[in-house]
Amino acid sequence: MAEFYFNTAIKKLLGEPGFLALSCGVAASGSGGMSGYAAQTIKEYLPEADTSAFKPRQVTDGMIADAYLVYGITERHAEYLRGNFRGHGEKIFAMPCDIADPFNGSLDTYRRAFGDIKSAVDVIIDSLLYPDFIISPMTKVSNIAPDIAPF
Repeated sequence: MAEFYFNTAIKKLLGEPGFLALSCGVAASGSGGMSGYAAQTIKEYLPEADTSAFKPRQVTDGMIADAYLVYGITERHAEYLRGNFRGHGEKIFAMPCDIADPFNGSLDTYRRAFGDIKSAVDVIIDSLLYPDFIISPMTKVSNIAPDIAPF
């Protein structure tokens, strides 16, 4: 969901992609698409997004090497990436707030996760577009960039 929100929001702001987000898992498997609730949630909030071609991707050293920045969905996830992809630690960060994994949850669980993702991604977008924008550990994510891409 983070990939779709980021890519949609950045395109709305810049009129062109400018940046591109890819979602990759540390334990992604299978050839199936995204979960039904994830796809439904994305359609509710981002009706222009097409999730039909999405396939889970396993993160690789090459992906991290090619990336400008890498964000783990939680601090633990970011620590795992730093530990397993040594030499790239300077570009691996955790989201501004940990995002609870909605896997196997209800539709409402996915909707809540999307809201958390939106708040965190809005902070990331601000930091990309406005490099002097500093996120301190005491900053409440909900108070930053509340409406970059309102819906």
